[in-house]
Order: sequence, then structure tokens, then C-alpha cells
Amino acid sequence: MVVLTGSWKIATEKMQLTLLTLQERLLLLSLSILSSWISLLESKCPLDQIIKP
Repeated sequence: MVVLTGSWKIATEKMQLTLLTLQERLLLLSLSILSSWISLLESKCPLDQIIKP
């Protein structure tokens, strides 16, 4: 029973690591999409014109 618990703990830790990397990948993906959107908007209408009256 002790061996089973130990292997289960290792399995859950690996799952948590996998979930963490998935979250990091999603975060990186959303950040890159956001930055590309910002650059696209900036190319259409420069931010200087928006900020300055």
C-alpha cells in the first residue's frame, strides 16, 4: 500500500507539472496574440495620435 501511495504521489506531481506547462504555453500564446494585435492596431492608427490631442 505504501508503494502505491508513493507512485500515486509521483503521478499527481507529474500531472501538476504538465498542467503548469500547459498554462504557461497558453499564457505565452495569448501574450503573443495580444502583442501582434497591438502592433496591428498601431500600424493602422499610431498610438501617438491617440494619446496626444
